[in-house]
Amino acid sequence: MNVPKRIVANLTRNFGRTIVLLAIVFVLGVLVSGAISVRQAIQATENNLKASVPAVAVVGADFEAMEAYEELTGRWPVPELFTLEQAKEIGALPYVKNYDLSISKLLLSEDIQRFAFDGNSADAGFGTWNTFSIHGVYSTNLVDIEEGIVEITSGRTFNADEVSNLSYTALVSQSLADENNLSVGSVFTLESIVWKDAAWQSTGSFTEQNIFARQSYNFEVVGIFKRLFDSITGDAGFDSWPLEEIDNRIYVPNPTAMAIQSFYVENQRRQNPDGVLFYHDEQGELMFSNIYVLYDFQDMENFAAAAQNILPEFNTVTNLTDTETFQIVAPAMETLNWLAGVVLVASIAAVVLIVTLLLALIVRDRKYEMGTLLALGERKSKVIAQMTVEVLSIALIALTFSLFAGNALASNMSEDMLRRDLAAAQETDGSLSIGALESWGFVSGEDISAEAVLAGYDMSLDAITIVTFFVISVSTIIVATAIPILYIVRLNPKEILM
Repeated sequence: MNVPKRIVANLTRNFGRTIVLLAIVFVLGVLVSGAISVRQAIQATENNLKASVPAVAVVGADFEAMEAYEELTGRWPVPELFTLEQAKEIGALPYVKNYDLSISKLLLSEDIQRFAFDGNSADAGFGTWNTFSIHGVYSTNLVDIEEGIVEITSGRTFNADEVSNLSYTALVSQSLADENNLSVGSVFTLESIVWKDAAWQSTGSFTEQNIFARQSYNFEVVGIFKRLFDSITGDAGFDSWPLEEIDNRIYVPNPTAMAIQSFYVENQRRQNPDGVLFYHDEQGELMFSNIYVLYDFQDMENFAAAAQNILPEFNTVTNLTDTETFQIVAPAMETLNWLAGVVLVASIAAVVLIVTLLLALIVRDRKYEMGTLLALGERKSKVIAQMTVEVLSIALIALTFSLFAGNALASNMSEDMLRRDLAAAQETDGSLSIGALESWGFVSGEDISAEAVLAGYDMSLDAITIVTFFVISVSTIIVATAIPILYIVRLNPKEILM
């Protein structure tokens, strides 16, 4: 009888043992399949979440390094100057899709009204003056437009000449334009006011007699934009500030913002020569904010390392998306991922232990059969091959069924667990929304609520999951057969048959 026929005959003759081995491999295969499916689904969900939000970073002071320095020396360090030239060098790194270096300043107006979500005029910021934030633009590729935060609905954005030279042109929101009857070509006036020290004693002190210096700026509206989203979290109270900030934001070229900031700082210096000014250091470098948008979230670590080589001491890269976006979602997913890992390791160990013991008993029961084959001149390699193929044949049948059963079982159980963990996290924190981006005026409008996370939690079997499952499972079965095979290798047919 040739080997294939003998294998079939043995499986049929030892039907009881075959069923036991089949059942054990099936049960353990279900656990392995479920654990692998969960880990693959979590990884895919994390990738989907990261792809759904912008990979955004900023450069700022490294407070951890500064605190460590103070503990070591007893002195608080003075960070080295982070210059515009260094900021541009970081922007030229291959990981950066777009970036902006914005010089900003608060300007005032008694005539222009702020847009308010409740339909009523917003409270004046300084006495009878309303406040407006001018947002300096570094290049014609305005980050907020490129990233789909706003879009131009009429007019145009800034041209190359305007962003390079002093130009009193502006982009305003449709909401602000409607509030003040502005259109493309309209001119509106904002003022930079340096208040006397007495003005800061109370909110009622911001009056004409307490103005130290003032300068008016006439801006021409060259473009009108609108927000591309109406909600971030679904919570109107939470959303009102960042959305209202965008609707009252006024984009101007950086050289214009620089001239306005310079006027303010110079007059501050005249009023208080020894006071704290809006400078980074004694060189008189004007303050600017920076924001870097990367091509891929996965590039964040490499970008940070490359940028760190350019940055001066006590400056660092802060990943806005990672520090806030996933601070609630991540723990729930990490818990599930950890549990799946424990199940996977335990299942593999159980497969090796149980299948090894079972096969050892089977081999011992069949030692006379094997001894007879060897005594008749059968090579040990054929006997070993026969044993291995028998085990793998049973295992592959069990594993194929366990793959689908384990995936289905894990899908229901893991989704329920993830839903409960996310609900608990949301109840504790109050929201599952992007946080740090709003504070930098870079609102993506994406919602990563529990439902959004679960919607991206896909447990369907893909090629990677299937291949990973069979590679791990079959490799484990092969390892489990190693000890019984050693028994066959050491088998002496004469001792068995005597």
